Amino acid sequence: TLRELFATPGLSAHDRAGALVLLGRAALAAGRYEEAFASFQEAAPLDELASIRAWMMLQQADAALRGSQPQEGRAVLEAITMSDLTASQASRLALLRMRAMQRVGTKEESRASLEVFIEEYPEHEARFEAREALAALEEAKDPARARGLYESIVLAVPLSTFATRAREGLRRLDKAPATRAPSAERRAFARATKVATLLPLASAMRS
Repeated sequence: TLRELFATPGLSAHDRAGALVLLGRAALAAGRYEEAFASFQEAAPLDELASIRAWMMLQQADAALRGSQPQEGRAVLEAITMSDLTASQASRLALLRMRAMQRVGTKEESRASLEVFIEEYPEHEARFEAREALAALEEAKDPARARGLYESIVLAVPLSTFATRAREGLRRLDKAPATRAPSAERRAFARATKVATLLPLASAMRS
């Protein structure tokens, strides 16, 4: 229907701009990321959409990072002006920057973006994604910090896939004598993990 709208003679600039945004949204939801990127790229500079330009650029960057254009996504993020963003959009920008640095940044750039995100948005829904990524980076450089991050994931969401991968990270650290935790600490963590695992199960039974 939107494509038919584009073919309508005399279509106003306002309606064409709106159709571009909707096409981008539809393509993004369907996983056609390159198509979504192109739609938002065409729509972003239009005067008719000036009031939502920052939002569109975030959508454009998201499409690029989900697809095969991470460098383009990074460039879009760097062009966004912080003063144009709402609080929720600012957190979205931090999240996308974090993901962009993991794909196309150096290890130090990735580490810095992860640390900023974790510090500024400790309750964000992507906080465990960030902790897991930072822990993986720190395994070689700072294994004690990596262990702390992995353990925090396991204790916070013990039944999640994040916790499953965190346990794998802990097992990697325990394989090497230099990074293995003392036996007393491992036993204490095992007890804490059992309690953390039982709590959501008990809650589910009550509900």
